Amino acid sequence: MSGASMLFFANHNPYSMVDGFDKIGKVITSNEKHHQKALELGIRGVLVKKDKRFKLMLTPKKYANDYKHLHLTLIHPTTASKDQTIKLHLVKGQLLSEEATGLAENTKVKLSSSVAGWAIVGNLNKENEIILK
Repeated sequence: MSGASMLFFANHNPYSMVDGFDKIGKVITSNEKHHQKALELGIRGVLVKKDKRFKLMLTPKKYANDYKHLHLTLIHPTTASKDQTIKLHLVKGQLLSEEATGLAENTKVKLSSSVAGWAIVGNLNKENEIILK
């Protein structure tokens, strides 16, 4: 089979991986845009893990008021089935997460706003603190 024939087959085969790579590329581009927007807005955060919950300190503080639209995603370093999306709640003026279980060291953390279109990321360290930027 010639190279041109293989390319045609790959682009028109419903079981082809070409479509999967295209989707992955679009996700990466979208993530970069969201991260760039966070940089432009000066958004930073610190998550501190205590027991099975996280306390979020977000700056500028005005973005914390939009907590109902914030998504805290915990991405396991090796096992996708252990990824978690956790809701945040405002309790006595502090943003606290729901319980997070089964966290591994080096868990990647992503905080994003579904309304404002920004995202910041960090990694869980041994001190159970995450710097999001």
